Amino acid sequence: MAWTVKCEVALASDPFAASPSWTDITPYVMAPLEITVGRTDEFGETQPGTLRGLLRNDDGRFTMGNAAGAYFPDVQVGKRIRVSVAAGSANALAGDNSGFDLTVGTWANDSNAAAPVRSTAQFQSSPASMRIESLASGTMTVRHAPAPAATNAALAVASTTYTASAAFRAATAGRSVQVGINWYQEDGTFITTSFGSTVMPGRTWSRPLTITRSPGCTPSSITRRPSWSAPVRTGRTTTSFFSLTT
Repeated sequence: MAWTVKCEVALASDPFAASPSWTDITPYVMAPLEITVGRTDEFGETQPGTLRGLLRNDDGRFTMGNAAGAYFPDVQVGKRIRVSVAAGSANALAGDNSGFDLTVGTWANDSNAAAPVRSTAQFQSSPASMRIESLASGTMTVRHAPAPAATNAALAVASTTYTASAAFRAATAGRSVQVGINWYQEDGTFITTSFGSTVMPGRTWSRPLTITRSPGCTPSSITRRPSWSAPVRTGRTTTSFFSLTT
């Protein structure tokens, strides 16, 4: 069973507020959180609980006194923190990045493709799909996290499995398609791409194409980032529709 960890801070609330306002800082947690409570053995004294972690602060949002920080002036000593753990998986592509309800989110053309657009002409499990069109023969690719990857890609955690799953539908003739996960270092340096199997959908929606991979990094180097991509191999200019299934 997968577990989802959330870390929140009551930045805008007083330490003893009855109903604090919580800010989710989970995307900025860069290492596994370490929590200690109680005592080490039956003869030891009970010690105050502690929470240790490492936060990404490249934009200075957690720097005290930084007037340009996103959380200024609420970054202060004594703020309440809570960590919750829930069973099940979480979708790293939130909002329009997965459902295309209003836009195509941050999905963008990567190579040999026009800018992807939202389409209600064809859809599968959500109100719309993403329409992608090649500019010439060859392989066209779109991805959800345009450069720079250091800013737009999601944070990956060691020993965590990531899955990309999507369905395709061709506007005319079938084309070979894949889904993939691009891996980056914390600074945005590209590492590699993990691809799923190749299928050739026609003018009906394909079965979900899935790729499941772990970042394959140790706890001392967990700053890799996944971003999801969708290569479509085509022999000429073509149009396809893309629908995320998870």
